[in-house]
Amino acid sequence: MPSLPTLKASGRLLVNEALHRSQGNQAIAAQMLGITRQALNWRLKQQVEKG
Repeated sequence: MPSLPTLKASGRLLVNEALHRSQGNQAIAAQMLGITRQALNWRLKQQVEKG
């Protein structure tokens, strides 16, 4: 049976997909995800710092 992605990996995939669908507009991506723009920025910063 194939394994599922981790919650952390799923979160990264969702953020990336929202940014793709919003053509890079962070405010729209955050709205799609149901989080604030600041929360999205924090998640993006965490991705960059952890590689």
